[in-house]
Amino acid sequence: MHTVRKLKFTRVVFTGDLLRPFAHGNEWESATWKNIRWLQALVAPHLERLGVDHRSLTWDPQLHPKNSTYFDAPALYDRLGLELGMASWTTLASLKSAPEALIDQLAPTVKDAIVIGYEMPDVMLDALTDLGVPYIDVVLHAVRFMPDLIFAMRTNHPELHGSLSFNTVQEADILSRAADIKAKAAWMPAPVDAAPGSLVIFGQVHGDRSLVKTEGGGFSSLESHLQELVELCHAHAHVYFKPHPYDVHESPSVRAIRHIGSVEFTAANAYHLMAQDNIRTIAALNSSCLFEARYFDKEVVRFKPSLYDFDAHHGPRDGLPGALLSQTPSWLDAAFWGQLLSLETVPSLAVAQWMPDRLRRTMNADWGYGQIGKVVA
Repeated sequence: MHTVRKLKFTRVVFTGDLLRPFAHGNEWESATWKNIRWLQALVAPHLERLGVDHRSLTWDPQLHPKNSTYFDAPALYDRLGLELGMASWTTLASLKSAPEALIDQLAPTVKDAIVIGYEMPDVMLDALTDLGVPYIDVVLHAVRFMPDLIFAMRTNHPELHGSLSFNTVQEADILSRAADIKAKAAWMPAPVDAAPGSLVIFGQVHGDRSLVKTEGGGFSSLESHLQELVELCHAHAHVYFKPHPYDVHESPSVRAIRHIGSVEFTAANAYHLMAQDNIRTIAALNSSCLFEARYFDKEVVRFKPSLYDFDAHHGPRDGLPGALLSQTPSWLDAAFWGQLLSLETVPSLAVAQWMPDRLRRTMNADWGYGQIGKVVA
């Protein structure tokens, strides 16, 4: 145990993108209530061990009133004069400054709290900063091929940012893991019969927040880049398209690829594809695969800026959060939260150990990962 300075707060509030709707039959419900429950379920036991009060703020009609507060998202849309639905959500999600109605609705629950949220949109981060509330935003990192998922964190509080910077995943560990995948792939039959200088285009889920247009709402797709795609295909020996497993069968991006005609569809594992020497280039709108491609020595073509910048290192400034900092598995430990929240007495922080697929399983996001390791070549 050791003693550190005390950060002033009365409780932790767990939340996420409170504004995003999901069509459930003829009704709209929260698209993120499961993410908020997930985050609270993982972190709350550690806070309780440290004696920290917590509750969630969520658009979740089935919430537990003992440790949750209901956020009436439909009422907020009404106050803003917007029709509840995806079109209006993309408009809100593209805002950088929070409307007063959102600030007012958040204020009663987050006053005197520290907010820990899952992938909160910029408009919510701005509202919290306007209220003077410190926050920690937890974001799924672009590198998905480690023994378990990596999460990154960003904050509007300089001291919290400084603490997070001491727990980052080392680049050498990521490079080592990529080397393991390439070594295993050397024993396996090639997933496609690629000629030297081939291209793989990766699809994404139409409707994903990363594809929200920065101006005026709506979603980007490969249809908007058809001419660029044709030219890119002509510059490569062979072209493959790997649809996202969760995308709809005839999304705008899939239609664009079918329009080109000379592209071969593949269901091969993404990392098995990237481990092939004959595949020179990886292209996508802004898929996380574009970030991962560097570890497999591939050229990259990006049609849309990434939602998150995982290469930045700056601290909070001008009312904006600091850079997203990758976190080792230590964040699943009471000592991590005790040190981060500057509690007076905290346990000693143990060396982080990767527990394969621990978070991947808890997120129900284990598709496509670990496949190479399970194959007997």
